[in-house]
Amino acid sequence: MENKLKQLSFNALHEIGAISGHLPDNRDGYSKQEMVDILKDLVELEQFQLITCLTKNQRIAQRFKYLCDNFGEKFGKQELKELSEDLSRGLPLVGTMSKNDVDSKMSTENYVPTTLVRTKSLEESKIRQTWKVGDEIEVYSTSGDGWYKGKIDKIFKLESKEMGVVRMIKVHYERDGQHFQKEMNCEEPLIRPVMMSEEDKKDYDNQLVIPPVTKRTISLPIKPPPAKPTVAPPPPAQQREQITSLASQAGPLKVGDRRAIIPVSWARKWAAYVKTTYPVKPTAASTSSSSVSSSPGEILLDSLYSMDSYNKLKRGIRESRDYVSVPESVSKAWLQWYGGHTPIVREARELGILKRSIRLDLYPMIISLLQTTAEGEPERKSKRKLSFSSSSRLCDVRDELVKDYEPMKITRRVLGICLDEGSMVDAKDEYGYWFPAKIVRRFNKNNKDFVEINWQDPKYSDSKHNEVVNVRERHRFSHYHYMTDPHDKRGVQYAKREKVWARLRVVKKRDLDGDLPPWHLATINLIHSNKRQVRVKYNIREKTEYWFHSDSTELLSCSITKKKPAHDFGERPDKLFDEITEEKVYSPREIVRLWLPHRRYGWELAKEEDHMFKSLAELKLTELLLERRKRSNGKWVRVVEKHDWRDLERGDLVDAKDTMKKWYEAEVIECRSEDNTVFVHYVGFSKKWDEWLNINSSRLAKHGTMTVQKYDSNTPPMVRGGVGLVNLGNTCYMNSIVQCLSNCADFTEYFLDQSYLQDLPQLLSSSAARGGGMMATTLAELLQRLWNSQTSVFPPRALKKMIGKANPDFKGSRQQDASELLVLLFDRLSSDLKRPPAANDAAAAVANNKIEDIGKKEGKEGKEKKDCPVKQEKEKSSYWESYRKKNDSIITDLMTYVEQQTTMCLTCNKTHIINTASQVLQLSIPPSSFWSSTVSLKDCFELYKKKEVLEGLTCERCNRKQKKVKYTRIAHLPDILVITLNRFRMGYYSGQKVSTYVEFPLHELKLDGVIENDELKGINYDLVAVSNHIGRTNKAGHYTAYAKSPINKKWYKFDDTRVNEVRRDYVVTDKAYILFYKRRR
Repeated sequence: MENKLKQLSFNALHEIGAISGHLPDNRDGYSKQEMVDILKDLVELEQFQLITCLTKNQRIAQRFKYLCDNFGEKFGKQELKELSEDLSRGLPLVGTMSKNDVDSKMSTENYVPTTLVRTKSLEESKIRQTWKVGDEIEVYSTSGDGWYKGKIDKIFKLESKEMGVVRMIKVHYERDGQHFQKEMNCEEPLIRPVMMSEEDKKDYDNQLVIPPVTKRTISLPIKPPPAKPTVAPPPPAQQREQITSLASQAGPLKVGDRRAIIPVSWARKWAAYVKTTYPVKPTAASTSSSSVSSSPGEILLDSLYSMDSYNKLKRGIRESRDYVSVPESVSKAWLQWYGGHTPIVREARELGILKRSIRLDLYPMIISLLQTTAEGEPERKSKRKLSFSSSSRLCDVRDELVKDYEPMKITRRVLGICLDEGSMVDAKDEYGYWFPAKIVRRFNKNNKDFVEINWQDPKYSDSKHNEVVNVRERHRFSHYHYMTDPHDKRGVQYAKREKVWARLRVVKKRDLDGDLPPWHLATINLIHSNKRQVRVKYNIREKTEYWFHSDSTELLSCSITKKKPAHDFGERPDKLFDEITEEKVYSPREIVRLWLPHRRYGWELAKEEDHMFKSLAELKLTELLLERRKRSNGKWVRVVEKHDWRDLERGDLVDAKDTMKKWYEAEVIECRSEDNTVFVHYVGFSKKWDEWLNINSSRLAKHGTMTVQKYDSNTPPMVRGGVGLVNLGNTCYMNSIVQCLSNCADFTEYFLDQSYLQDLPQLLSSSAARGGGMMATTLAELLQRLWNSQTSVFPPRALKKMIGKANPDFKGSRQQDASELLVLLFDRLSSDLKRPPAANDAAAAVANNKIEDIGKKEGKEGKEKKDCPVKQEKEKSSYWESYRKKNDSIITDLMTYVEQQTTMCLTCNKTHIINTASQVLQLSIPPSSFWSSTVSLKDCFELYKKKEVLEGLTCERCNRKQKKVKYTRIAHLPDILVITLNRFRMGYYSGQKVSTYVEFPLHELKLDGVIENDELKGINYDLVAVSNHIGRTNKAGHYTAYAKSPINKKWYKFDDTRVNEVRRDYVVTDKAYILFYKRRR
């Protein structure tokens, strides 16, 4: 909710229109309760000032707040829409109550906003009235964590019919190194004079009640002013010497080093000015005579600032292209000489999952850490801000917090054994052998108490071995881990006819010696074949025989003692049910536990299985609550509340039973509190099956309790990332492509280290961005499961569903073309992860695919000469730069190549060039080889670059039909080259497969023959994955994949759920369809 409000605050005038049109519409992704909350919080956001500025009518704002406070949960969809529309137009509110009813009710109740109720002292009121520009005041921060000093920039008056003339001020303040400004009423309680006494401040804070999260003020970030130079810059040669010395002192980048971020454009100007190649090599433009002779000027960070904060970096920037990193000492020297914005500093960390390396963490996550009070409540005064990598897991954060903690030793008195349900005890089985056990249930039968125990032993943990014991058999219970020793390896061996002491197992109550059965002499008369169980015959009148485990503490050889034993062998003499002294040592990890913010319940305990191994970016954390055990007894203070799973919200998953009495996974689409019903959608089925179900209906169950994941496996994968994917009905084409992309290390690392979150659309409230980013988010979640899962198989249902939404042709269970899916994925990922253009970029020339005339006239006679090579190179470069700026994304960075198709008139050399950017390179198999046995990938490239002579085409320059030659070259090479072999024919034989064996290299694929730019020659590629098609047509058959693991560099075959290691000579087959090559660095 807070993030939504922050997004609303940046474009308030625009967003108020969006509220009237979009927010009340459930189709746009907001539930009814969320709409009510947003409309409530929007009114409270600036304590009516935002609404007042928009409507110029405070009475309307108060009236709307009154309706929200008293009737908010009763609003229907139409009432909400009317309310928001009336509010945005400044009209009297309609809906639940009429205007007169509201006015009369407000007048009788003297309704006044509670946040404005505060009595100011006479002295304070005088100070507020005499405020002037430049005065210092204290401002309550946006995040609600305290007061900060600020200055008044402007004083003005705001006139309104309802409010009259209001004295307003514009104030700016600094918090956490970031500047903010806001406009406020002079009487606003969230600002106060600086010269207040400590008693007045304490009284002020007591009267000012601002609940966290909901009461927030709008603080717009302002760009910090450039600093002026403090020292005259020395001559260029001396500057070069000093900076080189400072850089060498810093040395290579190490973990914990701090580096300043400098725009690459300024660094190039400085490098050209002092004639050096540090920190970046100057370009030809920067080394021109005018640039070399002039000073680089002040350091301005406009091209690097984020849109929503001047303390954050813009998304998608790259080193050497957008910025350079230098030691702090270097940036301080530059700032003294030239002035400008204070550089943003980032810390070096060891980042990456597949490729660990030390690099700057450009987008760290700032988390506010709170600690609990003695009563267990969050203490806001203890808040401190910590910086972590966005890819850090919550368990890593916990380890960092407790790294300086010492183990905690607790000594306490423990009372008798608890036999309540869920308790852990040591219990003795029927053979007298002690095991750790759990009390499954306790019940009463025939006025006797019984407990059912489950043995906590791997061999006997199945419920079929559970045993029901009378609680009166106290000798069979002990404190947990009091009688069991996991290191006990006595392994006593008994012989047949050996004399032993044995407890009498069948005994009447009158014969009991206290709580323990008596000892009797016995003889071993039978030994089990496993040598671990023996049968004894007691030497008493009753012919009693009983089986014992050979390690039983109720069996003792007479060779050890001829006297009757006083107590069990290995048993402690303490009375089992008396009070005992227990010493417990807690490790630093066990001393603390973490609580996460929860939108409904305030705080939620971070669970080991659900949260600890998720990344901070995945959890979207901004606050964290740290709780420590009590030093007195080691107990926790906060109580973990159990919540009913039927407390459902939109988006929750449940198990639902359809009308055919079959259970399926279902998603809650809408909740209706009036009749306690939910509208559910059966995952994987058409919307026509959606239906309303009562929350208390037997057709609903907790998610995962009734639907059994058929393919879930507890077997770990044979290698990290080697998780098989379930075929959901002819989805082998999708599984093959996912496995190939998953083993492209650079592509996968982008999603695993959470870098993709920096490129997702942020203005989720705009209609253009709403719903955006879903394909990227779904693929990222799947890759997380593939590389972090402890199971060897996973069903990719979410991705299948998302692909079906993106293109209806992929819905259902029909076989599809893997190449078409790959193109669809690249297209959607490019759209989802498109980075915004730089703020200082000029309007670049539109990079289109029109035919360019690069011929040049010579003289007045109209004579023409051949094309200028320099101009051709400029056209190629400008196309790629323009395309990259317009389509800046990870797909452009890694996967995109530029194909250049040239058509030239053989008579006048008139040249037409078409540049096309794409992600999949289509190669045809030579026609002469359709029925031959083998061709090479080199033959396919020869066909690709082959010149074709065209006849009968009109030349614009010759103005007649001429012969032309057409050829294709590659003008830009990607980091990951994806090649599709056109194995499926077109035309009459459409869909039939060409099964020619195409030989392709595993290493050092050279493309020198097909590239246009000489600078790209010498680049080599290595194979990382292959998608194979088995079958005769593109609408039938089966897909598999071969991929080289980036972990151990071995090849694996992925055939849906089956993953096997293969030799590399198995990779090249006649089934190869799509090849994935990685550029060698």
